Amino acid sequence: MPQFGYQTLGFGSGASGIEYQSMTFTSGGELKVNSGGVCDILVISGGGSGGGGHLFGVGSYAAGGGGGAGGFRVFSNVTLDDGGTNNTDYEVTVGGGGANNSQGSQSSVFYRNSSGDGKWLSEDISDGDNGRPEGGGRAGHANASGSLSGDGGDGGSGGGGAFYHATGLGTGGDNQINYTGSSGADGHDGGDAFRYGAGYGSKGAAGGGGGAGGDGQDGSDPGDSSGFGKGGDGGAGRANNFINGADVTYAGGGGGAGTYAQTGYGGHGNGGGGDAGEGNANGGAGGANTGGGGGASGSANNNAGAGGSGIVVFRFLSGAITFDGDTDGTLATYTA
Repeated sequence: MPQFGYQTLGFGSGASGIEYQSMTFTSGGELKVNSGGVCDILVISGGGSGGGGHLFGVGSYAAGGGGGAGGFRVFSNVTLDDGGTNNTDYEVTVGGGGANNSQGSQSSVFYRNSSGDGKWLSEDISDGDNGRPEGGGRAGHANASGSLSGDGGDGGSGGGGAFYHATGLGTGGDNQINYTGSSGADGHDGGDAFRYGAGYGSKGAAGGGGGAGGDGQDGSDPGDSSGFGKGGDGGAGRANNFINGADVTYAGGGGGAGTYAQTGYGGHGNGGGGDAGEGNANGGAGGANTGGGGGASGSANNNAGAGGSGIVVFRFLSGAITFDGDTDGTLATYTA
């Protein structure tokens, strides 16, 4: 059953065996419309980076948060215009994942008509925003004593908060825009950090990054009497089937780090989000073209994972839209 759009239009009516086409952009390019028509568009921005670990001194157990997922939007029943002159260009940008404590970049579709005038595609859509979902929020960093923040950054979904010292706890970032309604999925908040006590040698864990389908998990006590903290898992992603009719889960959060340099306590990524590094290991990167958040590093000797890049997919009834031969993107035909 189609997931979005064409049921609203009445094309599907819950029936199977309908032939669709998709045009997928995994990197930026131009969509050159020869004959216009109606489509649905999936736009996912790049995920935020995971947080790094830091060692303040003997007995200080710091941990970085998980990166937030990139913004996830579906625009339904959008008319791609040929301008009456054919070969109208739509400029597609695919956002990159954030790295080195940074937010992911936005994905977007920009329309340029035959007169050369330009506007964001969704200016034709009354949904209250400009159609450029925010990149994923960067995670809180364990070294919050300098210019880096222990709080997760805001974004399409918020980054997880770091446990950065026995005297400080990072809080998860917020989703920057609350996407609601049938046109898109809500972004969600990153998880908060956890600690056992306020003493210098107290242990704790960081929160996971938020995902398009749910909040990042808070750091927690694993309940195994180890005295170590368990890093929060990344928030759930959201499924979409526009590429070939099969569901793909996008825009999940990255895992937050458990107690510094310990094995078995890192948070797991979801929906393309990277896992936190275990022990002395690098954090996992968000999956390419998923918008997943990056996983936290296991210690100060390792790197946090970068966020996953975004994706833009146009889906329409087979033959409803045609394109110029040198258009970018990958065209597929399938039955669903």
